[in-house]
Parts: sequence; structure tokens; C-alpha cells
Amino acid sequence: MVGLLLAAFTIAAVPRLRQKAEEQRTLATLQTMPLDRVRAAAQAFAHDHPGAAAMVPLPDLIAGGYLHVADIREWRNDAAAVSVFTGDTNEFDPAEVLVRVRTDNAPDIELRADGSIQVIRP
Repeated sequence: MVGLLLAAFTIAAVPRLRQKAEEQRTLATLQTMPLDRVRAAAQAFAHDHPGAAAMVPLPDLIAGGYLHVADIREWRNDAAAVSVFTGDTNEFDPAEVLVRVRTDNAPDIELRADGSIQVIRP
């Protein structure tokens, strides 16, 4: 009976441990992301695509040549999207979301324009 309970606990814990590990990798990557390059990519994309969606997937910025893989070489998550700023793109609100990472069954993680990181739990 104890063995069965231990097996059930282990099976239930493994997905949570994976989720936590992914969250930690995402946080570490966002902390080293070059904000100036991401901002410049967002500005260039907004200039070239007026009326575009408010968020553009990070892989699209790479595919469009706005960012280079070397700029975000540690990034392994295609669920990241970058804010496309409208209006005066020379002024950033420090609380503005620069990068948002969404994953299934996990918290959203946001990198703000001031470099701070917010974890938004569901």
C-alpha cells in the first residue's frame, strides 16, 4: 500500500517539477535578454508593419530579420511574444510589458521595459 502511494505521489509530482524547472530556465533567460536589441526590434517591426498586433511572436522577429538568433541564443521557448509599441516609440513606460511568455498550465512570465520580471500565476 505504501509503495502504491509513493508511486502515485511520484507520478503526480513529476509534471510540477518539470514546470518549475522550465519556469526557472525562462526567468534566467529573460534576465540576460538584451533589452536594447529587443526594443529596437519591436520599434523596427512597428515601423514596418503599421497596425500590427500588439504582440508579435519572438520567432517571427527572428524570421523577419529584426532579431538574430545570437541576440537571444539562450532562448528555447517559442511561446514568447514581444510587445509592438505604437505612438512615440522613443518613450517606454517602465511597466510596459516588453516580452510575455505563455505556457500551458504554467504562469505567464513578463519582462517589463525597465528590466523587471513579473510572474503572473493563473
